[in-house]
Amino acid sequence: MAERAKAAKDLLQAAGLADYFVKSGQARVFNSAWRDALGRGTGWRRQSLQGMKALLRIVPELDVPALWIQEGRRARDQSQTRAA
Repeated sequence: MAERAKAAKDLLQAAGLADYFVKSGQARVFNSAWRDALGRGTGWRRQSLQGMKALLRIVPELDVPALWIQEGRRARDQSQTRAA
């Protein structure tokens, strides 16, 4: 149960950061960190995409393409293609 509470807290913190970057017009800064995480290897990529999906389930208004774009496509679109 403690792990779920920590995961929920972590998601809410990430949502707060993403929201700040969107509202302050700095989505590119968040996106740079996002692309860096995706580029750190298979495990990082898998966990990052899993976290993004969980975050967007609880805060769907953060499905802002400028946050999640990578190599011309949104990460969400890439993860759905790989799952198919």
